Formats: sequence, structure tokens, C-alpha cells
Amino acid sequence: MKKEKRFTKQEWSWIFYDWANSVWYTNISAAIFPIYFAAKATEQGNVWFGYAVSVANLLVALIAPFLGSVGDFKGMKKKLWSAFTLLGVVFTAFMGIFGSWQLMLIGYIISRIGISASCDNLFEIMCYFHNLVHTDSTLITRLIAELTFARLVDL
Repeated sequence: MKKEKRFTKQEWSWIFYDWANSVWYTNISAAIFPIYFAAKATEQGNVWFGYAVSVANLLVALIAPFLGSVGDFKGMKKKLWSAFTLLGVVFTAFMGIFGSWQLMLIGYIISRIGISASCDNLFEIMCYFHNLVHTDSTLITRLIAELTFARLVDL
């Protein structure tokens, strides 16, 4: 009889972290926030939203090599990953506090920088290989995809 594999606490933490950042990209970046922002902003504000996405992505691309180099120092990966994740979470909340589309846009730019720097192949991948090299990553990836898909179906 084959023994069923159980995930460790570390693996569950990884699974739920990855699921949550997928929710940010589907809900905040692609589905809900752009519609909400369009309702709050003027026509000019909608144009600025496109610029904001471009500026945030450009800033991440410019700082990524520096952050990757700093992250290679012992003990820095997790600190930087945590700091940028916290930055993304705090400024995502900041976006919902204010009714001004200009302040929402500033919150979106900083939030996207935080989430992108922590999630988009910068610190996430560095930590993934460092921490989960001895696990069944295929099973973990499949579970993350199932949780993300289930969340999308709930929308």
C-alpha cells in the first residue's frame, strides 16, 4: 500500500504564498482594480493607468539586477523578499483607503513594484530553489495551480 504524501509546514507556506500572489495578479492587476479605477477616474485617469503600469514595470526592470546582486549575500534573500512583499501588501491596502484616483494610482505603482520584486522571478525563485530543493516540486506546483484556478472560478 502506497503511503500518502503529506506536505510540511514550509511547503504549505509556500503553496499559500504563491496562491495569494496569483490572486493579486488576477484580482488587482487584471480584473477588479482596473474596472474600479475606470469608474473612479476621468478619461485622462484611464490613460494614466496605462502609464502607471509601464512605469512600475520599468522601475522593477531597472532595480532587479541590483536587488538580485544584494539578494545573493547570505541572509538577504528572505529579508528582501519579506520587505518587498510587505511593501506590496501595504500599498495594496493604501489603494483601497483613498477615493482619489491619483492616490490610488500612486498606491498601485508602489504595490506593483513590491509584488513584482518579491514574486516575479526575483526573490521568489531564489528562495524556492534554496528552500524546496528536496521536495516534490511538481506536486506543489500542481496544487498551487489548482488553488489559483479554483479562486478564478469563484469570481
